[in-house]
Amino acid sequence: MTLPKGLYTALVTPFNEDFSLNIPALVRHVNELIEAGVDALLAVGSTGEGLLLNAEEREAVIKAVVQTARGRVPILAGTGSSSTQETIQNSLQAKACGADAFLITAPPYLKPTQEGIFQHYRAIAEAVKAPIILYQHPKRSASEIEFETVQRLSTVPYIEGIKVCSSSLSFLMDLTGSLRTDFCILSGDCQYTLPHIAVGASGVISGTSNLIPHQMKELTQLSLKGELNRAKELTCQLLPLFRALTQESNPIPIKAALNLAGKEAGPPRLPLTPLSEASKTDLRRLLDQLFQALV
Repeated sequence: MTLPKGLYTALVTPFNEDFSLNIPALVRHVNELIEAGVDALLAVGSTGEGLLLNAEEREAVIKAVVQTARGRVPILAGTGSSSTQETIQNSLQAKACGADAFLITAPPYLKPTQEGIFQHYRAIAEAVKAPIILYQHPKRSASEIEFETVQRLSTVPYIEGIKVCSSSLSFLMDLTGSLRTDFCILSGDCQYTLPHIAVGASGVISGTSNLIPHQMKELTQLSLKGELNRAKELTCQLLPLFRALTQESNPIPIKAALNLAGKEAGPPRLPLTPLSEASKTDLRRLLDQLFQALV
């Protein structure tokens, strides 16, 4: 498959109050997002609390997303872990469920060498034989995929792109200036959607779009079309929300925001805890102001 340009929503995983999966809420949410025009969906990533799901739950979530989408948009699955073999198993399971591509973080905690990171991804690609997106997020993984390693990996069959979570533009500029033109570079931070696309990214993987898919779609399309003034205005309008949704660890704030907006996101699972009352009060006030401004 060819990875699309545009807006990828990193799906939350809705839970009931007893922390069991709320599949009916997930189905409704997926349909609403597709109708809003998102270009792809990511299941069981960090926003979807993928590391807090067991194998049976991961399978149930991915199957529900794939079956609900019915081919209308590509479905990605977050399948990374510290273990190469476990990542292969996760990816093969997701592939069997119908996922089209896989978002795989650099191996967390172990801090392998760059050669270890290269061999990790190459082994996964050779075993899974489906599109893989590298995930560069040093704050979460404590491992960084260096520029030269991305260059090497871009020549490996089935490695088709990278998600970058960084405020630095130089890394993206180096990538866009040196990699093959069809290598998909995606922003991983909503507040940097405009600048990242302006220097060559082809879209954004967005948690915020769970809440405001229409506005994130507009921001992404304006940025891709080069309508920078309008994109800047919308970014400034949404910036307080972007910042509010990073005040505590993802996906704590986005789940709280969805619940406040009347969606059935449910609570996060331990060791994640519900949004603090003080932050929730601020978030409720911000959402009231934002939704009035967006009407």
